[in-house]
Amino acid sequence: MYSQLEVIEVLNTPEELKSFPVEGTINILFSGKPNPVGIGEYAYIIRHDNDMDVNLPNVADYAIREVGYVQVDRYDKVESTVTFTEETVDESWILSFTPKEALITNAAYYLVLSKYLVPEYYEIVKTISYGPSSIAIETGQSATSEVADWTIQIITESVLSQGSHVIEFSVLKDGSSYAPLISLNIRHATFPLSEDVNIAFSPDIPFLVDETFTISTTDFTGIEDTLLQNIETNIHADIIPPSEEIQSERIENADIVKFYEDNGWTQRTQDQTEEPEQPVIPGEPIVNDISSSFIHPSTIIIDCGAEISPYSLIDSVFNIDISYAFNNFVLPEMGYYNEDAQYVIYYSIVDKNFIKLETQENTELVPIGQKFILLPRI
Repeated sequence: MYSQLEVIEVLNTPEELKSFPVEGTINILFSGKPNPVGIGEYAYIIRHDNDMDVNLPNVADYAIREVGYVQVDRYDKVESTVTFTEETVDESWILSFTPKEALITNAAYYLVLSKYLVPEYYEIVKTISYGPSSIAIETGQSATSEVADWTIQIITESVLSQGSHVIEFSVLKDGSSYAPLISLNIRHATFPLSEDVNIAFSPDIPFLVDETFTISTTDFTGIEDTLLQNIETNIHADIIPPSEEIQSERIENADIVKFYEDNGWTQRTQDQTEEPEQPVIPGEPIVNDISSSFIHPSTIIIDCGAEISPYSLIDSVFNIDISYAFNNFVLPEMGYYNEDAQYVIYYSIVDKNFIKLETQENTELVPIGQKFILLPRI
C-alpha cells in the first residue's frame, strides 16, 4: 500500500530510445507502486508520425483525443503487456511495457503516463472465504481516499436471475457500523467508499453467507502531470536470402492496363508511348520527373523531384478527379467502387520532396453534392 507515486527515470538509455528495437521493452522506475487496476487506461504506448506531427496536433483537429490535458494524435494505440517488478530498495517499482506485436520500423511512438495514474493505495484481504468470489477497487479520475480500515461481510447468499445478481452485505469502518444493510445488484452497480472510489463485486460468481473482506486504504497523491516519452524505432537484423531458383519481376502500370485490355474490361484511348506536348505557362514553376507510388489502397506518395515549399502547397495546386480505375465501369458491380461515396483527401509534405495524399471516406465533412474535399493534414 502506497501513499505517493513519482516517476524517477526511464531505465532505457537515450541511444536505445532513439533506435528502439521493434520487439523491445521500455522500463520506467517509479517511487511507489502504480495501481494495477485499469493500468492500460492511464499508461500505454501510442504511435505518431515523426515527420508530420513533431508538435502535438492543433486543437481544431476533430479526430484528436485527450490524455489528461495533453493532446495526442489520432494514430494507433499499441496493445502491450504491462508487468510490475518490485525493487529491493526505497519501495520502488519498475513498470515494463512490451508490445504484443512488433512495432513498425523507422516509426515514432510516445509512452504516455497520464496525470490520473495513482499508487496502489489500498490492500484487500478475504479474511473468511467459502468460494471463489472476490472484490476489486475501482478508481476514477477525481478519486480521493482516506486512512481507514473497512470490513465487508456478506449477510445473505447471492440471488441470481437473468441479468441480475443481488447480494446483501454490511460495512464497518474502523470497527464501527458504517452501513448496516446494503442490498445491491452487483451486475449493474458498485458501492462507494469515497469520492470516485468504489467497490466492485465479481458479478458472475456467487457470494456465500458470512464471507468477509477487509480493505485498508490511505490518502494518496498521483504523478500530477501527464508525461510523454518519445521513442523512435529501428531494426538491425540480417536479411534472409531469397531463393536463387525463384525469379520475380516488378509489375508496372502498363502491365495492369494490359491485363484489363486482354480481359475486355477497358480499351486504350491513345498511344501510351506518345506523350502529348504540354503548353508552358509563363511564370508557372515546372517540376520534372514527377513519379507516384501507391503505398496503401488509400495512400499515394508523389515524388516531385525537388524540395517543396510548405507555403506553395494549397488546394488550388491539385487537379483531382475520382472515377473508375482504368475506365472499368463494371467495378461497382464487382463491389470495388461506390459511386455515392464521399471522400476527404488530406495532403501533406513528407521528407521535403514528397507529397502524401490520404483518402478517407467521410460523409460529415464533405458538402452535399460534392464528391470530395481537400484538407491539409495538420
